[in-house]
Amino acid sequence: MAREAIPVETREAPVATVRDGFCFAAVGDFIGPFRPEVPLHNADFEQVCQHLRTADVALGNQEGSIFDLDGFGGHRAAEHGGGYPLSDAVTAQDIRAMGITVMSKANNHATDWGLEGLRATEQALKAAGIACAGSGASRAAARAAVYLETPRGRVGVVAAASTFTPMSEAGNTEDHIRARPGISAIRARPVVVVPAPEMAAMQALAQALGASDTLDSWFSRSDTELRFGEQRFRLGKAAGLVHDVDESDRREVLRAIRSARQLADFVAFTLHAHESASGSGQDPRPAAFVQSLLREAVDAGADLATVTGPHVLRGVEIYRGKPLFYGLGSFFLQLADDRGPTAETARTLGVDPWALTKPEAIARQFQLPADWYDSVVATSHFHAGRLREVRLHPLVLDRKPAPRLEGAPRPAPPADAQRILERLRQDCLRWGTALAIENGVGVIRAGDRPGQPASPDALKGP
Repeated sequence: MAREAIPVETREAPVATVRDGFCFAAVGDFIGPFRPEVPLHNADFEQVCQHLRTADVALGNQEGSIFDLDGFGGHRAAEHGGGYPLSDAVTAQDIRAMGITVMSKANNHATDWGLEGLRATEQALKAAGIACAGSGASRAAARAAVYLETPRGRVGVVAAASTFTPMSEAGNTEDHIRARPGISAIRARPVVVVPAPEMAAMQALAQALGASDTLDSWFSRSDTELRFGEQRFRLGKAAGLVHDVDESDRREVLRAIRSARQLADFVAFTLHAHESASGSGQDPRPAAFVQSLLREAVDAGADLATVTGPHVLRGVEIYRGKPLFYGLGSFFLQLADDRGPTAETARTLGVDPWALTKPEAIARQFQLPADWYDSVVATSHFHAGRLREVRLHPLVLDRKPAPRLEGAPRPAPPADAQRILERLRQDCLRWGTALAIENGVGVIRAGDRPGQPASPDALKGP
């Protein structure tokens, strides 16, 4: 189905009120580190951290949990976001030493260790001096911005996730029922669009299987829609994938951004969204609702918006003078530590749980795509409240035989930097953005036009 490009609003959005020289740094997902990295005094890693430390605010997305198992009163949850990544509590201080000042906790790993694990992780991050966005003791608290006071102004950060586990969704108090802790979730239900001949065949199948509209039916159907379990199909002109975004979730998030705009000098919005245009995990195009939501965030008052989750780099759009980062990749991608595989993992591998160490189990279970190990530090620089330029500093995440060193960020060598930035340059054209490559850094300057106009086909899905 063709994914229609949303018309570009040509008016510049209201400017931020931060002082001149304000810099906002953003990176992608933290899967790890499991133990401190800064004390290793690696010169390459220190070079990466300098981009974060010299920014007024540095944002990341913390996937997994941070606490010490000794004394932890909770348990591993029955559902998880793809494993149970757990870092030692001291790692929170290490992340702060890297330069990170605010973390989003709105993601699919937030409650791997239950609500107790989410709370323990929040406490570890806050004790280290890192603000937590996107989670809280109620839905209202999780929706609300967190604020950072900087010498150049107050910064508000709003975070949400469209990719999450059902148990992690926060809830508000109702009558005599207490609020439920959790994350700020945006429910985006996937719907497969099918042409008339295919829909007719599926309707006939549903009827033959006894589809009904009773509450406990596994099937339901109307003239234009069909449901098989959790999967929904909708009649349309061409096959494709769309997402129905819950209107109350959308409105609550945009209200939080608007409120932050009234209280802060600069507002950032970050969304954890694995959803792609086609539904494939390898599709570099975000789902259409992601673009809609990021643009609406700017309309509501955001000065910058980022997407995390897909673990791949995507292009940047400048909308109404504000940068929208559609995919920041990972900042750490460490899948192994020194704990052995769980019995559940061993069963899926068909091995004796005592036969493999955790690194050996991970190596057998996962073969990740090479481009998951490409990344950037994105620094956005502002003058007179307006975006002056975006600088994309290319990184590679180590892929070494020693698991202790795997997945840590390093400055990309020249050949890798050129490859990463050239691919980003091409994807930026999808959004009508001109990216120059200067001395191994990607540069987007406000007002620059792309070398060639973005083709309408560049914004289409399958």
